[in-house]
Amino acid sequence: MPREEATGDKVVTDLSVKEFAWITSTPQVKIKVGYAIYQVPIDLICNIVPYFQKAFYGGFKEGVIKEIDLSDTVPGCPAFELFLTWLYQGRPGLDSSSENFEVYLNLYLMADMWSLKKLMNSIIDILSARLEGVTPPFETLNRVVNAVDTCWPAIEHLDKLKSFVLSFTMCAVSKCKKAEAPWQGPLMRACKNNPDFAVRIAVGCSQLLPDDMALPGRPSFMKLYFV
Repeated sequence: MPREEATGDKVVTDLSVKEFAWITSTPQVKIKVGYAIYQVPIDLICNIVPYFQKAFYGGFKEGVIKEIDLSDTVPGCPAFELFLTWLYQGRPGLDSSSENFEVYLNLYLMADMWSLKKLMNSIIDILSARLEGVTPPFETLNRVVNAVDTCWPAIEHLDKLKSFVLSFTMCAVSKCKKAEAPWQGPLMRACKNNPDFAVRIAVGCSQLLPDDMALPGRPSFMKLYFV
């Protein structure tokens, strides 16, 4: 079977049964992420991901030794393992019960780095559908803002992901009650460390929060940040 050029628009479910059987039977390559080493059929990953097609078929040493070290570019094994689930199944294995929202953001950053448009869209769709219903809202808000505190500089240029994070944060804050104070500390820290995030949240939340939680023109949790 001739090898097609990977464009980033394909998922494994777009393949026929015959194509899938063929590409999963091709020789395996080793992919190192930190101390972990994963083995993946070469034509499975190269038919789906343009980055790996270039690495293994572009005349580089990785194509000769059939190994590649991503330790400096991939943000951790959990995100890469979610990527592998998507690679084999056509959908990311996201678990809304997980407390580590940062893994999902890192998966999106990987998808953007490798130009995987369908994976990027899938992450937003799944997170939007699953996380909005989590109760109590302040626990989910903590997951998001703790991740933002780490990832915001990397995601602020990604319009779709940034819009989702901002919208979700504002909606979660609007559902929190004043008594649920634990969410304020992490949110204030994320705002203090990321001024652009703080400004956008302040403007948005001033229109969403109940009257008993907001100062004139700004949410109460922003008072300490802006004074």
